[in-house]
Amino acid sequence: MLKDVLYDAEDVVDEFECEALRRKVVESGNTTRKVRRFFSTSNPLAFRFTMGHKLKKIRERVAEIAALKSDFGLTERIFDRHVIHREREMTHSFVDASNVIGRDEDKENIIEMLLQSFDSENVSIIPKSLK
Repeated sequence: MLKDVLYDAEDVVDEFECEALRRKVVESGNTTRKVRRFFSTSNPLAFRFTMGHKLKKIRERVAEIAALKSDFGLTERIFDRHVIHREREMTHSFVDASNVIGRDEDKENIIEMLLQSFDSENVSIIPKSLK
């Protein structure tokens, strides 16, 4: 329930960010575009009205959750957890052939399959360029 409210609040923030970007684009436009936008569905007044409604509903839902907290006798505690940030090892698709063990048979099967000529199938082989 709380998670849903937080997701909805995040969606509202995203909508505000999108509207801010849209306004930057419109500001650089001509007067005709601005008038057309005013009478379209992306009208700034309609946006404010809609977002105000959404924010009001989110606040009401948060108030309901806070009331449930006291109904169930839940308390708030602050935990001082230290977050450890670790850098992730960079990943890549390059594999050193000397580190691969037991794949020789699979490699030979793939090469054999690619070299077989089928009249009904066309297979393109693009070699990897060596740097």
